[in-house]
Amino acid sequence: MALRLWIARRRTMAAWTRFGAQNVEDLGRERAIQIQAAKEGAVRRPIHLAFLGPPGVGKGTYASRIASFLGLEHISAGEVVRKRAQEGDIDPILCQDMEKGKLLPDEVVSDFVVDRIHKSRRQGMLGYVLDGFPRTVEQAKFFALEETLHAVFHLQMREEALLIKLLGRRRCSHCGKEYNIGDVDLPAKDESPAVRLLPLSPPEKCTEHLVRRMDDTPEVIRRRFSIYKETQRPILELYKKKQILHNFEIVAGIPETLPFLVDACLRAIDTGRHTHESDTERAK
Repeated sequence: MALRLWIARRRTMAAWTRFGAQNVEDLGRERAIQIQAAKEGAVRRPIHLAFLGPPGVGKGTYASRIASFLGLEHISAGEVVRKRAQEGDIDPILCQDMEKGKLLPDEVVSDFVVDRIHKSRRQGMLGYVLDGFPRTVEQAKFFALEETLHAVFHLQMREEALLIKLLGRRRCSHCGKEYNIGDVDLPAKDESPAVRLLPLSPPEKCTEHLVRRMDDTPEVIRRRFSIYKETQRPILELYKKKQILHNFEIVAGIPETLPFLVDACLRAIDTGRHTHESDTERAK
């Protein structure tokens, strides 16, 4: 019995070291109390968050963790669109455009996301965390006709660190699991902070089966960064003017980053709600 408990604890610690807190209790008693209070408050006033960020920053991972802790729905626009396409619920002409690599019109994407929110809300959803949406100012404007965001988090990381991360992405062709062999250890430089990210190494059985995405090359990745900067600048300005934009710099792995991001989210939820309520009062 004692041996099984010891093994279970070792596995829990290993999971924490690699992936960060798995449960609210792992974040500490004080944070757990604050999270519970936020969840109870969401019954009366739903929580609406959005996570934006450059390729490779981990917005999907962090959005899903925050959503899980707060009892919210994690909504990825990409997944919503893919599901609609699989169900045959997209205009055939638009499907043909997608197959050619073209993007769906902003209004269509926004409508899909809003529709998903409405369906989840009818099922008792307490709020949501949007993952990588809105991507454009037009999407944000269409979305704002139906929904109000309380806080938008712009996750940031030094570009050199992101490049190492993206170049280190690997997938096991045998089991399908994904890993990252990138070892980021960048000292502070000028005004940029030091960044330390440990690799997510594969087990020995997967090592010989690792493959890399064809488009994960330095040239392609830098082009993605450039496109991101051009397209995101206007939307970040939009949310900055609304006073709901929160820049969050990531300088370490999930275990070190997640507790601070939880704290930032809890503060932003209260601030964003008060700002929205004040704007509503002025509009009356």
